[in-house]
Amino acid sequence: MGVVFVSDPEFEEIREEEGQNDPSLLADPSQASEGILDEEDPADFVRREEEAAEGVILAEDVEEEEES
Repeated sequence: MGVVFVSDPEFEEIREEEGQNDPSLLADPSQASEGILDEEDPADFVRREEEAAEGVILAEDVEEEEES
């Protein structure tokens, strides 16, 4: 199982040349947010992060068993 990227019809990839010719196509750094929000409950975040990692590991194990 690999990473699957789903194209979003709202966004269209542009080439560097297009961005240089039309700066309005480029991202506006002044509109970007700085950093990320602090987790309200760090212990809960760590627990959820561990559960997600375990899920990935278990899924990989199941795939390996199915291939055998």
